[in-house]
Amino acid sequence: DLVIIDLMMRKPAELVVRTNEETGEALYRLIKRKRADVAVLIITGKDMDDVETRFKKDGVKVLLKPFDSRFTDLHEAIKNA
Repeated sequence: DLVIIDLMMRKPAELVVRTNEETGEALYRLIKRKRADVAVLIITGKDMDDVETRFKKDGVKVLLKPFDSRFTDLHEAIKNA
């Protein structure tokens, strides 16, 4: 299984988001609490260094948007997740 999360997404009412945390980070925490075994791919248009640093300790793959026109970068990230 693989879950793809956009770091900045609309917040559902039932999701608890900490101060200075993006909605995608809160969703990631929730998924890992419920299904620690599931692979996660974070997509973002934000600064890669900052985002990769936050998720590196958990071994989460991060992919920068926008994707290339043929989506080869997204396909590769999914294949390697």
